[in-house]
Amino acid sequence: MLEKINSLIADISETKVSGVEELESFRLKFLSKKGLISELFEEFRNVLPVEKKEIGQRLNFLKQCALDKYNLLKSEIL
Repeated sequence: MLEKINSLIADISETKVSGVEELESFRLKFLSKKGLISELFEEFRNVLPVEKKEIGQRLNFLKQCALDKYNLLKSEIL
């Protein structure tokens, strides 16, 4: 699961958008209720208790990165 999280963090940091449609696609892909981050939070329920702290922190960091990137891209476009 950590590999998925780290891969998504890399994807988010490299994301560039050139319009409102691409910004909305980014939001849907990562931040929507059916997005990748929500799926990871669903999977998180099945993580072993010894791994929960580390994975939970990384998952929260991933979500914050996505929100920060979305807000940055939104401010650049609008």
